[in-house]
Amino acid sequence: MFQLAGFLSSAKLAVLIGAYPLSLAISNLYMLWRLDWKLVRYRRSRARLFGTLARRYRAFPLYVTPSSTIWELSQALPLFALSASFGSVQVGYFFLARRIGLVPTSIIGRAISQVNHAEMLEHYRRGTLGDVLVRQIHLLQWLSVLPAVVLAALAPAMCERLLGGEWRVAGQYLQLMTPYVVVRLVFAPVHAINYVAEWQRQEFWAEFFSTALSAGVLVWFSINGTAYESVAGYFAVLCVTNLVYRSYLMHRLGTNVFHLLRPAALQVAVLIVAWSVIRFL
Repeated sequence: MFQLAGFLSSAKLAVLIGAYPLSLAISNLYMLWRLDWKLVRYRRSRARLFGTLARRYRAFPLYVTPSSTIWELSQALPLFALSASFGSVQVGYFFLARRIGLVPTSIIGRAISQVNHAEMLEHYRRGTLGDVLVRQIHLLQWLSVLPAVVLAALAPAMCERLLGGEWRVAGQYLQLMTPYVVVRLVFAPVHAINYVAEWQRQEFWAEFFSTALSAGVLVWFSINGTAYESVAGYFAVLCVTNLVYRSYLMHRLGTNVFHLLRPAALQVAVLIVAWSVIRFL
């Protein structure tokens, strides 16, 4: 909301730059206000309590901190690579496409993933977490198919109509990003598994290899190909690595991967048939 307001104000650049730290400060102040301070006021054996907590949850800072750092690096690296090889204009197209494409996963996916977040630990202890998440993932697969098809088909025309003809390339990048957006949206409920099951180490290595592979493909095509090929390769690697890793997490919960992806397989088959018929006619 702050960033959108920036386009309506006279100080566009200042608002765009300051929107993120301002919203982060507001959210942190709100969380501090809602925080349960019983732990701070705990009087009996506080040192032993904090020692127990440190040993119990040492994997969280040990792996989550570098994993978050790698994630931030992966978000910034394409901007530098595209700028160095193809200029700042391509960076603007890419940034806009990624900004628009990640909106559904940031809003819808996060909201759905938090529906039963409070009960996730209990589901995990009873061994029913996989079944709960499968229902959510199947629901998201059915809900995302139509918007994904519309986005993949009309993204260039929509960007051209709304932002001007020079932004059509951003719509083409958004087309390339669609499969990755769908995977992130569909598997959004799975994100909390690493915290519930304490699998932070697996998340770190998955983030590391995903960033290394996607960055390698991006740099290689930036040197030997076009900007379109670089963006296509980058999002293709992210799509595949995220799909494989999230499916692996569900497999560890005892879920059959073929059952998990059955709606998506049916949708892809129907879309291929429909596309073939349209081309034939």
